[in-house]
Amino acid sequence: MKKQGSIPFSYIITKKFFNKDITHFYDKNPGATNAFRTSRNKKSKPSLSWDSLL
Repeated sequence: MKKQGSIPFSYIITKKFFNKDITHFYDKNPGATNAFRTSRNKKSKPSLSWDSLL
């Protein structure tokens, strides 16, 4: 059986739209809060909802 992990939407959105690696900023956690702190933009808000839904 394969191990399943979570999909880091915050990391994907920040990397795609802002070309930033959020694991190098603030607390080095690829979460929605860190994505919002790094980008400070409306485009990072979907990462919060996608992370909480999935």
